Amino acid sequence: MFVFCGYGLFGKSGLNVGKYRIDAFYANKSSGGRTLFSVKGSVARWRIDYGRLHGSGNMGWHSTIRFQIGGHKIGSTAQRTIYPPFRRIPK
Repeated sequence: MFVFCGYGLFGKSGLNVGKYRIDAFYANKSSGGRTLFSVKGSVARWRIDYGRLHGSGNMGWHSTIRFQIGGHKIGSTAQRTIYPPFRRIPK
């Protein structure tokens, strides 16, 4: 996977579009992995990573998705190998 200057395709500050920050192809030093694509905002977050999996400790692809509807958080911060189940996150 490509990594540009360790910060990714859009540099250290990412690409800001409205209230969202987009990052791509950057190194994740804490896991020794890489992030392929990441979108972060006040009501939504979606990320696709290659790194150490929490359950097995092996390296692999996983995603994280979370968003808010009507003041309720939907999704999960847990790693999912394909996609996270859509569930309400308790406050």
